[in-house]
Amino acid sequence: MNAGNIARHRDYGSLMKRHRRDLRVRRLTIVLIYVLIIIAITALFIVVKYDEQRRRAPAPTPPDTAMTIVAAERLACASTWIAKD
Repeated sequence: MNAGNIARHRDYGSLMKRHRRDLRVRRLTIVLIYVLIIIAITALFIVVKYDEQRRRAPAPTPPDTAMTIVAAERLACASTWIAKD
């Protein structure tokens, strides 16, 4: 051992304190990276599912056509009631 190594290990308590802090930062970094990866995969999954649902859904009918269909159905129902009387 040379003088530099002896001097560095003389204060062993602070050396271990720094080591534990470095380990904690390293673990926190790894956990943060894993969490970001999981969030990215989940967001990608949600976007793909939303896009699939949007592509599978039928095209919405224009409001005037929908109202015409509803009005025609009500008129048909009313005419059957009138015809029964």
